[in-house]
Amino acid sequence: MDPLSRWAWRDDLQATAARYPGRRGQDALKTYFEHGLALTGAAHRAGVTVLVGTDTGLGGFRYHDELQWLRQAGLSQADVLRAATLQAARHLQRQASHGSVEVGKAADLVLLDGNPLHDIANTRRVHAVLLAGHLYDRLRLDALQTYARRQARSPAVMARLLWGFITSPVSAEL
Repeated sequence: MDPLSRWAWRDDLQATAARYPGRRGQDALKTYFEHGLALTGAAHRAGVTVLVGTDTGLGGFRYHDELQWLRQAGLSQADVLRAATLQAARHLQRQASHGSVEVGKAADLVLLDGNPLHDIANTRRVHAVLLAGHLYDRLRLDALQTYARRQARSPAVMARLLWGFITSPVSAEL
């Protein structure tokens, strides 16, 4: 994460913690989160379509956390994978080209070093990615991650982010 996004994320966390101070507040937030998991599981059992996603700018690695939380909410390993793939494609009305492995569909695949049907945490064990006809093996993925980290710390990127924040119509409303 770039420093501005990291600051905003930490500021949001600190503001939430400040609204619910002390052990009692921590317990309340934990109970709230656990209630959300229980509601998600109940909704799934009632037939509500559950999707994987985030309302934060973190995305990426946080999706793996969400996959594990959906398991904790009571979804099966297969249901969690469907929430991240087929159900997401259906929600976006892209099931004709995405969401499952079939002839004629986009060949965007994540190849894992472990079976996520045995343990959803195996989604973190990415061996390679096939995206838009390009194979990104582990070595190339690591190089891309290193590049992204460097870019997140780049003064030029930080200046563009700050300029975008300052000139944003949303900032004017703050």
